[in-house]
Amino acid sequence: MKQTLHNTFRNMTPEETERLFETLDPNIRTDENAMNRIEAKLERKLRKKHTFLQRAWKPAAIAAAACAAIYLVLGFTVPGVADTLYRISHPNHVTEEYFSAPPEERDSVQGIEAAVSEINAENLGSSVELLGAYSILTQYDEEYNRMVTDTPSYRERNGYPPYRAEDFAFLKEIRVTDSEVYYNGEKLYVNCFLSCPDTDRFLNGREDELEISTFWQILNHDGTEMPVMWNVSSGGASEIVNDETRRGLWYSSNYDLTEPLPDGMYEMTLLYYVYDCSIDDMAAPGNVGRIIHTVSFDATPGNHYETITAETSLSGSAPLTFVSHRETGQKTLENRTVSFDGLKLNLTFRCLPDGIYVTAETAKLPESWTKEETNAFLDPIVCALDMEIKIGDEAVSGRVISYGSDNGSGVWEYAFPIVAEDYRENKKAELRFFVCSVGSFKAELSPEKTVAVPKDTQAIDYPEVLYIHEIDRTALNGSNVTAELP
Repeated sequence: MKQTLHNTFRNMTPEETERLFETLDPNIRTDENAMNRIEAKLERKLRKKHTFLQRAWKPAAIAAAACAAIYLVLGFTVPGVADTLYRISHPNHVTEEYFSAPPEERDSVQGIEAAVSEINAENLGSSVELLGAYSILTQYDEEYNRMVTDTPSYRERNGYPPYRAEDFAFLKEIRVTDSEVYYNGEKLYVNCFLSCPDTDRFLNGREDELEISTFWQILNHDGTEMPVMWNVSSGGASEIVNDETRRGLWYSSNYDLTEPLPDGMYEMTLLYYVYDCSIDDMAAPGNVGRIIHTVSFDATPGNHYETITAETSLSGSAPLTFVSHRETGQKTLENRTVSFDGLKLNLTFRCLPDGIYVTAETAKLPESWTKEETNAFLDPIVCALDMEIKIGDEAVSGRVISYGSDNGSGVWEYAFPIVAEDYRENKKAELRFFVCSVGSFKAELSPEKTVAVPKDTQAIDYPEVLYIHEIDRTALNGSNVTAELP
């Protein structure tokens, strides 16, 4: 299976990788750390082309890849809004991308830079351990070590050359410098430079390429180890540096927190695992060593940010996409116009240094809705509710962080690339809402075979494989909400 997946990922174009990444069954679950390693590989391929990645469907990644089970594309980004306010002046508007870029290549964003300085992070040092000489064993390290110590070893059983520590001795010279930490109460980012005299084996696209993946961390608060407080983590090397002053590569890790870290100082130890891609670039058989990096930071500044609450009643009609079953068992797809009169939302604006985050939660659904209409809106084939913020004459679209339903209530989270320096002269933000529906799709990879989904006509057959091609947006009447930004 290793060679099949390895060759599949290596030979895929960015477009094919995106389709695989977005073509996931959200009901599949698997071991999170193993899944983190696979997603890191997918994301590194996508990062070469795309400005940002949507991570909402991460838990399905390993199962979709391993089983080659492609069920449903959850949707591409909706284009078309004139995002001239912040995105023109700061194209690296997504924080993950901001930190994955070398500092000298970033567009200056004063709010983020000030927040990074305020964190007062300190690099507490780094070390490198080669496979077979790990000082502290995690549950994964025990498996990794067995790949070498078992007789015969995994490599020998599968026809690979035996592992020799001297082949990777140059890794011992790696040192971590230029550490950055950004914590905003919801996410944690650690960026650093891996100083390495021999960079030829990294990011070179060859079969013997070395990959680095971070999927194990130790967090200490006031000298006591804390349980992991994030449910999504990813990381990757973004760029090689070979100049007269230094050689090495930039590496970034980011974490979606399940809850804010308590105020105070922290020590965080990150384990960057190195894999030999000629053996396996994401799992135990290919591991050859690890870099251990420790930083300290103060979480207190990131826990205190402005929060604004509001509510709105929406009205108007818009097409909504329905998936139904015929008596024969064949699924169907159709767009049906639905009245949204009476839909009420509770809104929370969180104004962080790296952008404005908005959560919308249903306070009341239209009384006229049937169960089928409720399900189509709360459990959609594409994210059914979209938002944009208008400041002055400029409208800025966001990116969906997550959406879903719980006990009959829908929750949507959006991030908007708007920082304090953008609304210093105009603090009134107008939030506008749209309903999204499937405009067209493809039943196969061929770009010529696009199927339109008409509005209010006979349902069409739902294909075995569905790639969303276009998403239509319809504005809701009377949906404007104005918030006074801090």
